[in-house]
Order: sequence, then structure tokens, then C-alpha cells
Amino acid sequence: QDHAHYYFPEYLDDDEGRVLLAAIARREEDLALALELLDEAVAREPTPGAAWRLVAEIRAATGDRDGAAAAYRQATERDPEDLRGLLAFGDLQLGVFLDTGGRVAQDDAVRAYTAAERVCRRRLEAGPDPLARLGLAKALAGLTRAARDRTVADATQALESIVADAGDVPGPTLVLADLQRGFGDLGAARQTLDGALRRWDTPAVRIALHGLLVEQGEAADARAVLERGVEVHAGAVELRLALAAYHAGRDAHDEAAALLATAAAAFPDDPRVHEAQGDVARA
Repeated sequence: QDHAHYYFPEYLDDDEGRVLLAAIARREEDLALALELLDEAVAREPTPGAAWRLVAEIRAATGDRDGAAAAYRQATERDPEDLRGLLAFGDLQLGVFLDTGGRVAQDDAVRAYTAAERVCRRRLEAGPDPLARLGLAKALAGLTRAARDRTVADATQALESIVADAGDVPGPTLVLADLQRGFGDLGAARQTLDGALRRWDTPAVRIALHGLLVEQGEAADARAVLERGVEVHAGAVELRLALAAYHAGRDAHDEAAALLATAAAAFPDDPRVHEAQGDVARA
């Protein structure tokens, strides 16, 4: 904390200040400092759920899934209406369940997604709410994968209804494609994403389509969808990072390094670019 003490001594006098500094440290990729500040902040009650959620997000980013799960439990107990925290907790534990088959993780995922579904439905009853609509799509998709008592057909029908209500917002469509892909229906996922790209040419749609094309073994198309995206969306660093990761994954390290060099020139303050450069250099 030496730098924090020097530059922001007034923020270290209270827990709210520590949480603020932790958020800044996280954005600057200093996860160790962020966790140190947060551990001090959450050691005393009352601790807001948002602070625990930040702990969970950072622990998940460091690969500490057990620590992240424990922090998400604290966060969602303190703020049971925290849709972002509920969905993230569900996603974390769904991943653990799919990797290990663990029943505790499965039960956690089902409870988190069920709670998220309730929150979203209440918010939608109160009026139009794009975030709640997207959250509902994510919750239903997560429940279908975690709870074996829900059929893919029923979930697909529900998601298609949400997509129809979403209007000119691509998020629910990407959730539908991810569900189709997760259950092995790559043809349906391709159809969904091709339609999404025609309707919304966004970085998120292109990255989702790229991932599907890689899974289908269509290397040339997978590369082309990102290369065209870099041309169309010059300000989207995530497309350059995805393309560099694709090159690196195929051992084309020179191509990845050259692409990241141009990304570093265009986005000199983005720590993700410098982290990717370091990964490629060490490969």
C-alpha cells in the first residue's frame, strides 16, 4: 500500500475509501493491492454487498474459484437484489459444476440463477428494463444448463420470446446462441449469429461468431470475421486482442506480436494490451 499511502492518504482512513482505491487498483491490473485494500474493508461490519462482489470478481480473475464463491455468497446475502452479483455467482458455479460435476456448485448455480430470474421478472413487471430483460435471458439459459429439470426446447422458446421483445438490442440474441452452442447445436447457433451480424455488426457479435467458427473448424472464416471487425471497428481494442489471441493459439506468434504492437500504439494506456504482449513474448 506504499503508493496508496503516498498519493491518497485521505482515502485510507475509512472503508469506503479503501473500496474506491481497490476499484482503481483493479482497473490498473494491480489485483494484489486491490485484494489487500478490500480485505481490510470487509473485515469490519457493516460491509456493503458491492464490496464483497468486488472481492469475488478479483478472486475469480486470479483463478481462486473457492474464494470467489465464498465472497459471492457474502455479497448476495447482503444484497439479494444485486442482479450483477447473482448472475456472476451463477456463472462461476456453473463453470465449476460443468468442470467437476460437484453438487454444491450445481446447487449454488441453480439458487443464484433462480434468484436472478425473480429479480428480473419483478423489474420487468414495473416497466421496460433492457438490463432486466438481458438478465432474464442469462438466468434462464444458466438454469437450463445447471438444472436438469428444464428442457432445451422450453428454454429456447423462452429466449426467442425475450429476443423478440428486446428490439434493437443484441444481448439476448447472443445469450440464445451461447445456449445453442453449449448444447451442441452448432448449426442453430451459426444461424443465430449470422443473423445477428447482419442486424448488428458489433464487436461482441463478431467475437461470438469467431468462437463458434473456431469450434466448427472453419479457420479461414474465423480469422476473416475478426480481421474485418478490426477494419470496421477501429476503436474496439477487444477485437484486436481476440485476433492476437487467435494467432497466438495457432503458434503464429510473429503475427500476434505485430498486431499487438499496433494495438499498443493505438491504445497506449490499456493494460490488457501490454499484458497480452507479455504473454506472447513469453510463449
